[in-house]
Amino acid sequence: MSDFPSLALQRRSASAIEISNVYRASSNDTRFSFRVRPQKKDECCIRKAHLDDSEFVFAAKQKAFREYVEQVWDWYESHQRELHNTRFAKHDFRIVEFHGNDVGFFATSNTSGVLKLHQLFILPEHQSRGIGSACMKRIIYEASVEQKPVMLGALKINTHAIAFYQRLGFVIADPHSTHVQMEKLPE
Repeated sequence: MSDFPSLALQRRSASAIEISNVYRASSNDTRFSFRVRPQKKDECCIRKAHLDDSEFVFAAKQKAFREYVEQVWDWYESHQRELHNTRFAKHDFRIVEFHGNDVGFFATSNTSGVLKLHQLFILPEHQSRGIGSACMKRIIYEASVEQKPVMLGALKINTHAIAFYQRLGFVIADPHSTHVQMEKLPE
């Protein structure tokens, strides 16, 4: 991901977020914190994933996504592990922390023309708290700074995810047999 500028966005509605405390912990580790639903004062932090986060990422994906994979193809552990290892080495993974605990992750790649969201998973017990929306707003903001669209794919059977992305302004750009490709153009 690109350098995230230091900023303090302050919105006061129940579903908005406040981004603050953007800093660079090292040359390849940019961190920031944000508040989800500010009236509750819930603190989140996003940090760059490290090699020792790989097992958490795999377990989080399995817990949040396995049921959907099984409905389309079946979950073959060795195949899923191989996909994970390839993707973990290739994409920019970020760990989402909530109250000091790892609760999810997202993976992106940033090319000259698009910011691609490859994965976003929040553990089921931490969903419906605005954490995923806050992560997406951060991703959308980063893309808009560079005037790039955000692209992603979702399984057609995961209607909850499709509706989630549509609420954030994404539109279906290209339906396939098992997936829909979605995009949000820069504002």
